[in-house]
Amino acid sequence: MQTDKKQLIKLLETKFENELACEMAEYPVMQFPANMTLGKEGDELEFISVIIQGSLRAVREDSKGEEIKIYDVSKMQSCIITITSAIRNHTSLIKGITNEEVAAIAFPKRKGAEWMNKYESWRNFTIELYEIRLNELLANHEIIKQQKDSILDSIRYAKRIQDAALPPESLIEKSLPDHFVLFKPRDIVSGDYYWMTQIKNKVVVVIADCTGHGIPGAFMSMLGISILNQYINTNSLMAANEILKHLRESIKTSLRQHDYSTDNRDGMDMALMIFDFESKKMEYAGANNPIYIIRNGELIILKPDKMPIGIHIQEKDEFRNQIFDIQKDDCYYAFSDGYVDQIGEKSNRKFMKKSFSELLLKIHKNPMSEQKQILNDTIYISPN
Repeated sequence: MQTDKKQLIKLLETKFENELACEMAEYPVMQFPANMTLGKEGDELEFISVIIQGSLRAVREDSKGEEIKIYDVSKMQSCIITITSAIRNHTSLIKGITNEEVAAIAFPKRKGAEWMNKYESWRNFTIELYEIRLNELLANHEIIKQQKDSILDSIRYAKRIQDAALPPESLIEKSLPDHFVLFKPRDIVSGDYYWMTQIKNKVVVVIADCTGHGIPGAFMSMLGISILNQYINTNSLMAANEILKHLRESIKTSLRQHDYSTDNRDGMDMALMIFDFESKKMEYAGANNPIYIIRNGELIILKPDKMPIGIHIQEKDEFRNQIFDIQKDDCYYAFSDGYVDQIGEKSNRKFMKKSFSELLLKIHKNPMSEQKQILNDTIYISPN
């Protein structure tokens, strides 16, 4: 940009009084090409500039080094963040990147503070910049709020679908009259799920904990439920470990997990039980998830295989099938790790398996509804 001092003063007088415009015109006009980076976060600020041609964007970087645009600085504007930081002798909070060829007047930062006291037009200029950025902030806030509301509406609708895929209480009550389900997702949708069906005289119960929370976990849970529905309800009931093996192969196929070098190592931990109340036998197979049985006041732990439903570096061909005799007054507990990993409000520590076991031993003789209430009250997770 080539301009004489008279033209420059005339331009500056569109924002500032003549005396200030003349003083500004004594400072050099700096020329910058397009896509040039001007300074960076943490730099010492020695100058303040007013753009007289072109525009630039004030940006910061996120944790991945990606650019986050704060705002654009246009002709006859300055960067209010730079002005504020310079006057307060703070380092730069942003960097500038020219959108096109830019011309700007640069003057010492001490002038910014001096002109605040000396020139009303400079004070009005900085206030106007604050107003512009505040209005942009409010407008962006409204856009973000609308986007958030739209996303939450979609997630809440997804919750309705996920809830509908879980077994209804009436079905569970019919097959297992003496039971409780404590299901408290951390997020609106859950990566944990439970599943149940009855085939002739056998009741199949599944508790699963998928990789990820929220939406990623919910996708995995729906995949698991779909495979269980398709396989168990359309085939002759197999042993518990054979069901886990089929589920693992189906998950690996669905997620294209061909070998452990893949980046996709999603899957789920699971406890699967088959109750045969006629023969008084219970089959159990576990993928990282144990089950607890309390009999005559003693805790019995049926341990799982240390591999998930999904690809695993130490994967075995078969899951173990454990058969357990059912006796009167036995209590069976299947669970994800969410309860034992819950951090207490007062202790700020995880609840841990030992405390969980002791609590179950303490309450197992109570009615199931009371056990559920005690477990809920002991570690309360705020509902969504």
